[in-house]
Amino acid sequence: MVQIDSGKLYVNGVAAHEPYREIAAHGDYGPEQIREGYLFVLGDNRDQSNDSRFWGELPLDNVEARAVLRYWPRAG
Repeated sequence: MVQIDSGKLYVNGVAAHEPYREIAAHGDYGPEQIREGYLFVLGDNRDQSNDSRFWGELPLDNVEARAVLRYWPRAG
C-alpha cells in the first residue's frame, strides 16, 4: 500500500525514510494497493516528477537493469 499525505510518503502505513530528499514535496496521493509483480516508482523531486502517480504501476518485467553505482548525490 502506497500513500502520500501532505508530501510525506507512507509504505504499508509506515513513513518512508528518504534521506536523499532535499526538496519538500506537497500534495496527497492514494492510498493505492500495488499489485504483485508491479512497481510503484516515484521521482525524488516529487512536485516536478512524471511518475507512477500519473502513469500507473510499472510491470516488473519491464525492468531491464539495476543501478550498481550512485554518482550524485554522494553517499555520506
